Amino acid sequence: MDIYELAAKLSPFFARKEEIAGTVLFIQGESLGRGDEELGKILMKNFLTTLAGNDELPEALLFVNSGVKLVVEGSPVLGPLKILEEKGVYLGACGTCLDYFKIKDKVVAGEVTNMGNIVNYLTKSLKVVSL
Repeated sequence: MDIYELAAKLSPFFARKEEIAGTVLFIQGESLGRGDEELGKILMKNFLTTLAGNDELPEALLFVNSGVKLVVEGSPVLGPLKILEEKGVYLGACGTCLDYFKIKDKVVAGEVTNMGNIVNYLTKSLKVVSL
């Protein structure tokens, strides 16, 4: 059963069909995986580049904690993030996190969002992948 068939089966349990989100990626840091930080940054860049070239895309990428550093000036992954955004993927960066790192004015991919929006995406999605 693919995600769309599952969504159709679950739709009676939601007030409105548009409340059903497909896949959301919850990005909590600048690197992918545990272990060597530099390797993790390379893996994150490779992951996002591969994702940007994929036919199957998530509905949203949500960035929290140091993950917000990926959407600001100088980030090594701005290219793939811009492609994902152009393809209609929502990119939301936690405003509190951006304020904490004092980089809110440097966001160049996606938009600044709040925890309410992040919680809505996470709770109304059929699948959340934490990275």
